[in-house]
Amino acid sequence: MSDRKREKSHTDSDRSEGPTPPPSSGRKKARKEALIDENPELKEAIEKFKEDISKRAEHVMSTDLPQKVMELREFHQQLLSKQELVSNACVLPTEEETIAYANALEQAAATSTATATTTTTSASTATTTTTTPATTAPPPKPHLNIQCNSALTTMISQVKQQAVAVMELLNNVKLWIQLSIPEVSDGGNFGVQIQEEIVEELGHAEESTYSFLDLSASYFLGRAAVGAKMAKHPTVQDYRFIVKQLDLKFYYDVLFAVLEMRDNLITIIDTFQKNEARIRNPRGAGGTQLSAMF
Repeated sequence: MSDRKREKSHTDSDRSEGPTPPPSSGRKKARKEALIDENPELKEAIEKFKEDISKRAEHVMSTDLPQKVMELREFHQQLLSKQELVSNACVLPTEEETIAYANALEQAAATSTATATTTTTSASTATTTTTTPATTAPPPKPHLNIQCNSALTTMISQVKQQAVAVMELLNNVKLWIQLSIPEVSDGGNFGVQIQEEIVEELGHAEESTYSFLDLSASYFLGRAAVGAKMAKHPTVQDYRFIVKQLDLKFYYDVLFAVLEMRDNLITIIDTFQKNEARIRNPRGAGGTQLSAMF
């Protein structure tokens, strides 16, 4: 009886010591690789896409980014001389026009509330009806034109074009490095860490560039809100002053946005040049070298 129990215990222990199944992430990756291997056309298309990304990124790092740095530098110098233009482009209605608009609004509101009224009085044997004739159609609603700052709107359009171009360049380089990161192994991961750090730096530069789009939208919303208050309270000079200050502040925001784009690009170029060997060949002599087109 004891021999049977010992035999059963050995069998159970042998089962428990069997091979453990691979993790789910490994199985998914194996399935994806199998699907790609089974479709030669798809595999060839992916490899061609990676090759195109690599060639494009090489050109971006060697030519496009340095050129964009110089372009942003010249653009910033041009904007520095336009502060007076921005101040003069802030054209607001005069105080008299604003007061007349506010008074006309009040009159229009009072006129629109006048309606025909009918009063009916009933007695036990007689009914008397009194009617007040309706007023004529209300006058058209008054209009006050608070124009955008034309100089700033032109600058915003120019900076947006620069921002979109910069984000496209950064995204191309980031994708190239991401596709070049090898699998993590037991050793020799220092170069991989450098690749991951520069990818993170590229991502921060993209977010910083994209934030200008939100900044410009916030400027227009804030200016519109203050302009509406200025029209509603024409005798409060502070609202008129705030509109001008918002324009001037956003002019400086535009300057700093261009500076930040330029500085981000020159930092990325410098980081890449200092760590180029590790970025291209993160495993060292035993690894797979990326590309050496320049």
